Amino acid sequence: MTDQLGSPAKRLYAYFIDLLPISTAVFCFYYFFMGFDEITFQHMNNPMTEAYKKPFQEMEAQIRNISLILWVLYGLVMDASPLQGTLGKHWMGLKVTDDDGNRISLGRSAIRNGLKIISIMALFLGVLWIFFNPERKAWHDGMAKTLLLKRDKEKV
Repeated sequence: MTDQLGSPAKRLYAYFIDLLPISTAVFCFYYFFMGFDEITFQHMNNPMTEAYKKPFQEMEAQIRNISLILWVLYGLVMDASPLQGTLGKHWMGLKVTDDDGNRISLGRSAIRNGLKIISIMALFLGVLWIFFNPERKAWHDGMAKTLLLKRDKEKV
């Protein structure tokens, strides 16, 4: 079974493929429509002034948090879809399955993707666990009873 497991490098590439467009879209929305351009300009010209520092940090946190929420929701839907993973996973030749190799339900996908937040918030220890687990399971995979496998070549 270990020859079917997705590699840590491919998992990382898939993460960046998925997160980059989501974060960029949220950033652009805030920059062009929510005044983040002006707040950034004011903060850069007055970095130590609390009146400019606080709004910048608040909006920066909003961008990060909304990007994270959208990434989790995107993963929730896509992991349970017939594609069995996000576009990043698909492009990296990976798929999400249950421990028996079957497509996961929307409920199991909700558990898996919701628990990603815990894996990340614990200083990424839950994600780094793939290097110590023989099945290359991150914490969220272990708790949701899922695997990240190589996609069958003939089904791509």
